[in-house]
Order: sequence, then structure tokens, then C-alpha cells
Amino acid sequence: MCYSPGVMIKQAVIPAAGLGTRFLPVTKIVPKELLPIMAKPVLQYIVEELVQSGIEEIILVLSPEKESIFQYFSEGSFIDQLLDQRGHEDKLLELRRLLKQVTFRRVYQHNPLGLGHAVLSSRREICTDHFAVVLPDDIIFSQTPCMQQLIRAFETCQQTMVALEEINDEHISAYGVVKPAQVVEVGKPFALSQLVEKPSKKDAPSNLAVTGRYILSKDIFSHIPEKLEKLHKEIQLTDAIAQLITTSGVSGFVFEGQRVDVGQPIGFAKANIMMALQEGNDQAEIKSFIEEIGL
Repeated sequence: MCYSPGVMIKQAVIPAAGLGTRFLPVTKIVPKELLPIMAKPVLQYIVEELVQSGIEEIILVLSPEKESIFQYFSEGSFIDQLLDQRGHEDKLLELRRLLKQVTFRRVYQHNPLGLGHAVLSSRREICTDHFAVVLPDDIIFSQTPCMQQLIRAFETCQQTMVALEEINDEHISAYGVVKPAQVVEVGKPFALSQLVEKPSKKDAPSNLAVTGRYILSKDIFSHIPEKLEKLHKEIQLTDAIAQLITTSGVSGFVFEGQRVDVGQPIGFAKANIMMALQEGNDQAEIKSFIEEIGL
């Protein structure tokens, strides 16, 4: 599907080719993106956020070993038919409603060479001037879907935008950190003058870190190298965004909400608790259990 010129953000890329080593040994068989938070896979929450934000097409960047992710977001499988025959079709209604609202494509990243390389792998599928990129490791609990917040902000500045959050000093070195070029206002886009990948605390230009939500110009592809210059390195997306800052400009946006990193086990456990506390049917039981164990 291609879109008319001037159409807003309708395509999103989800990089999901990683090995999931933090969840071994289970990720030998099950992709980490399909591990369940309550009764739904992590990735379904991400897709729901995108659909609620007006995204109509999702490009999954997969490794050949993770084809089950694409199968999950496809209809008509043998399991679907079996559940229908046994009278359990109600268990698939929510997913089926979701699939009617969005189209999925897949591309392959045969070698996990970094986030920049994963985004580059989607280049031939992008047919709009700007597109979204969402990392499935970050679930954001918010009143308004995080990507919807970004898209609304994008409409006012029409340029590459990165989602930001304030990070404690002790965690700064794990993130890409930006330097604002103007006064920072939560809920409004602002220009950036610098992006530094994983700086030390003393070298960090601020405490605003890039999180797993982006709106990128197609110009990004010309700044991502196709090959690594050095062995044992990764092709970083932040390097390409840093170059865009100096050429066409990049905006930052501090979103409303709480991010949980479900790409590591402790964050995954936190997300399950937080999601259970939001579920009407389970809220009371979870609160009671927490009291029972003295937390």
C-alpha cells in the first residue's frame, strides 16, 4: 500500500529480529516479543498503541527464525480453525478486530547488526515522507498512546522527532542523550542541537534520553551505512539521527506516561504487575496478593 503525498504518519517499523538473549533459554523457542504480559503478547500491546494512533501499515523487521511473529498477526491458521470448531472463537475476537484495522508486511534482517541496520532493512517498504519506528522492548503506560502524542507534536514541526524521558544520572550511560537547542516544555516539540550515544555522566549534555519511539524522515536512510567499518560493532540509529540534526533538523518530545523496559526480566515482571493492576477483573486479587506477601 502506498499513500498520497502529504499524508501524515501511516506506516510504522517494528524491529524484532533480535536474539532475546536476556530471556534464554525460553527464547530458543518463543520470540521475546510473543512472551505474554497477562493474556496478551508484548507485541500486541505495541500494535494496539499504533492502531490507536492512526497507523495503518506495520512493517515487521524479523530474522527468519522469528517467522512465528508474522504468523501470530495473520488470520486463518490451523489453530484459528480448530478454536472456531471447538467453540472458542471468542478468545480470538480482540485480536481479529485489531487485525482488521492494520496491514502487516515483513522484511528480514539476516544478521543482527544493530537498530540502524534494522531500520535500513525496511527502506523498500517505506512510501511516505515520514514514518514511525517503535521498539517492542518499551511499553509505555499513558492516558494518550505515546505514538499518538508524537504524531500530534509532529504535525506542528514536520521533521524527524525522537521521544524523550528524564533519566537518573546513574543510568545515563545506557542511552542516547540529547542537548536541547531551546527551552524544554513537556508536551511540546523542541529543537535539538546534539545527540550523544551512551555518554558518561560527566559528558552527558542533559538528562533527556531517547526512548523507543521515533518519527523519522526518509532522509535517514542516506545517513545509515550499509556495512560496518569495524568488526564487532553495530550500525547505530542514533549516529544517523545525530547527522540529521546538523542537516535538516531534529525535534525532541518529552512524552506523558511511564515507560517500562520489558526487554529484560525485571521490567517484564513489573509490566505484568502494572497491567494486572489496570485490569478490572484482576485488580482486587492482585492488590490482595501484594498485601498477603507483605509488600
